[in-house]
Amino acid sequence: MSVFKLLSLVWIILELIVFFWVAHVIGLGWAILLVVFSSLIGGVLMRRFGLANLQKAQLKMMQGESPTHEMLSAVAIMMGGIFMIVPGFISSIIGLFLLVPKLRDPIANWILRKSSLSMFQQTPHGPNEGLAREFGNASAQPETVEGSHGRTIEGEAWKEQ
Repeated sequence: MSVFKLLSLVWIILELIVFFWVAHVIGLGWAILLVVFSSLIGGVLMRRFGLANLQKAQLKMMQGESPTHEMLSAVAIMMGGIFMIVPGFISSIIGLFLLVPKLRDPIANWILRKSSLSMFQQTPHGPNEGLAREFGNASAQPETVEGSHGRTIEGEAWKEQ
């Protein structure tokens, strides 16, 4: 039996144990209603926080900053929504932690500090310095060409019609 199958089996057994315990405490009908309600709330929260997060990411990109934190939050929101929609009390609690910003942000900040995702963050010296330092090029400047009208940064441009 693979590790994934074993973990899935353990997860399902834990969810069933918690469900039957909650059903014993508050009643079967209320437990079923609570599971359905948490799934519906998960979908609503995922949409609300996902759209707000998308607006923050767009604002950072328009300001020329890297939306690393927002991208990580988007992944957490998606996973949180999936956890909330999956029936079960344990998955709903995990989903709630991933969906609510006050609960999600400390987790996202910890992941950014511990991972290599921080090399893509905007630094005071420019957006490429962290990446350049990671790959051994401390002077990561865009390639420039001296033209007749001053300094030109190489790139692509197109005319919108």
